[in-house]
Amino acid sequence: MIYRQKNILNLLLVLLVTIIIFIYPETCQSGVKLGINISMYSLIPSILPFMLLSNYIIKSGISDSIGQLIHPLFGKIFGTTPNGSYGIFMGFLCGFPLGSKIICDLIRDKKISLQEGKYLFNFINNPSPSFIICYLLSFYYKNNMQKFIMVVLIYFPSILIGVLTSFKKVTLNPVSNSKKAKINYSFSATIEKSITDSFSTITKLSGYIIIFCILSSFISRIHIIPDCIKVLLYCTLEITSGVFHVFKSDIVPPFKLPLSLCASIIGGLCVVFQICGVTSNSGLSIWQYLKYKTISIVLFLMIYLAYSML
Repeated sequence: MIYRQKNILNLLLVLLVTIIIFIYPETCQSGVKLGINISMYSLIPSILPFMLLSNYIIKSGISDSIGQLIHPLFGKIFGTTPNGSYGIFMGFLCGFPLGSKIICDLIRDKKISLQEGKYLFNFINNPSPSFIICYLLSFYYKNNMQKFIMVVLIYFPSILIGVLTSFKKVTLNPVSNSKKAKINYSFSATIEKSITDSFSTITKLSGYIIIFCILSSFISRIHIIPDCIKVLLYCTLEITSGVFHVFKSDIVPPFKLPLSLCASIIGGLCVVFQICGVTSNSGLSIWQYLKYKTISIVLFLMIYLAYSML
């Protein structure tokens, strides 16, 4: 009975979406074009190179060597294994959703345990430095020192969560050598698998961006919604266009930057769905992500308020 009701609801949803597309084709097309532009000129240039590199590093086994290099520092701070240290480094460098993808790959390739993966998932999902510095903060600051301070303020809550929920407080169970993946690919096979996996993931991520840009386009047509509420909805759906709308809005200037930063910390529904997509069947929970992102936003607002009062 429940299965039948679910099928009926899905059918009604498909019919409703089909009718809306036929009634408002121009709105749908503008959303698709915006989504493609964001994917082509923002997502792919900023994420694909790191995705190809990370896939190759993990599949070729180089992650073990990199992890050993940075483990003396990261291991002391976070209590992780060498491959876990590599996950932290790449997670902060690449940003979400690639950080989640890297952790998921490390779990599936038996580089880290599921327990360690869940711990890393608490705090490595953040906007990338390139997104914060080159895009978001470019609307508000020209001074590099001010940008650096804002980057520190954004990342500090996640680092604090990582330290407070440190792996040292639980039993560290690194994956034993007998359980680690023993598959050795040739150089060409490793390159091919890295390319295939990267383009499969980037296609999925681009699809989510297009869907949420279409939703944003329809929201822009609803004139009864106040502009300030529209801006909040844009930020809730997709951060790249949301940050732009915040900057162009009539919101009181002192509130624009913290609103943009809070939106970038949680990532919006688009990032949430992207993370769900790249971590499916991995044992990682999206509710865990939302829980710690809520804590990060509260900590960030407290730190930002204290900094603003200086």
